[in-house]
Amino acid sequence: PPVWATEKYWQLSFTGTALGGLGTCVSETPGTSAAFTAFVRDQVAALQPFRTRFVHEVMAPDQSMTVEAMTFVFTDLRSSTAMYEQAGDGGALEFVRRHFVEVFDCIDAHDGAVVKTVGDAVMAVFDDPGDSVRAAVAMVQRVSKLTNAAGEPLILRVGVHSGGCLAVNMDGRLDYFGSTVNRAARVEHESRGNDVICSLAVLEDPRTTSALAGLQVARYEATLRGVPDPVTLGRVTVPGVSLPRQPRSFSKFALPQLAQEPPARND
Repeated sequence: PPVWATEKYWQLSFTGTALGGLGTCVSETPGTSAAFTAFVRDQVAALQPFRTRFVHEVMAPDQSMTVEAMTFVFTDLRSSTAMYEQAGDGGALEFVRRHFVEVFDCIDAHDGAVVKTVGDAVMAVFDDPGDSVRAAVAMVQRVSKLTNAAGEPLILRVGVHSGGCLAVNMDGRLDYFGSTVNRAARVEHESRGNDVICSLAVLEDPRTTSALAGLQVARYEATLRGVPDPVTLGRVTVPGVSLPRQPRSFSKFALPQLAQEPPARND
């Protein structure tokens, strides 16, 4: 069999040294591209070293492949608009950078990968939904220890959702598209801040059992923008971090909620 399919290579496939050989396996071993693509799709595509160094050797530009299951984490800072008004663009950017350090470190520590950032928002991907939940809880705890220009703790909103998607090589960078990605972003909009919102797909995945053990999870029904039917979500209370007070006013873009759940966004 090709070198990447041997037992030794599988054992080493997640080390930095072996990742350096992935491109060689694709480019120099005839007839292995289909099987190797499946291996990448199911095991390697969420690893940051592969995403940043070798995606162009596996997928041609603008090529896409179907991924059966990935877990997506979306985050953003609550009240970031007010922070920019208070601290100015330069000052607020410094707070955003500090929060990126904490968020990125949690993603990396739990075997995830950063897909992209937009403003203060982060999109990350994980192969294991349990790792995604652990990372989400850790990043809320760490970001809550940071403060803004007024000395107030930063508040992170986090949403987690799993499902199939399309992986696309966009200018040498692996990106993801599809309804799962869109829904994951909508799930994050449900966050009040200092909590983690998980979809039912994440809550009921056996791999999240240990990650959720001991955590308080309140399930509720919500209507997500663009999704016709109500969905079941779980609001995970993060240990050691208090939920923010319910804001007095909300953006016109706030998503509709059930009466027992407070509106999610305030900027």
